[in-house]
Amino acid sequence: MSTTGARLDAATLNRFIRIEHDYSDKIEKSLAPAQVVTYAQELREVLKQKGLHGSMITPRTIKQAGAIVRSKLSADSKREMIVDTFKQGLTDEQYKSAISEINNGIRADLDGALV
Repeated sequence: MSTTGARLDAATLNRFIRIEHDYSDKIEKSLAPAQVVTYAQELREVLKQKGLHGSMITPRTIKQAGAIVRSKLSADSKREMIVDTFKQGLTDEQYKSAISEINNGIRADLDGALV
């Protein structure tokens, strides 16, 4: 049986220290269109405020979302892929709750970039 997807137990976690760090705004802005970066940063902040740790919005996530936006896929396909990219690890309810707190203008900007 593989344990690669298993959570670490308390005894294992006790061996490590946590170091808080932020991501470089400059690097993130170089990875994807501005609409994607702004949406990702807002979502990351909302998730932090709500204490939802299931989804990690990292520079890699932003780069993946940027590639989706820049692709030649249909807008509907892009929307679905963007949701999957940012929702990872969250339930439908958690994701809907989080994005409902993101400024409508930011959500509209991202949606406009998908066309």
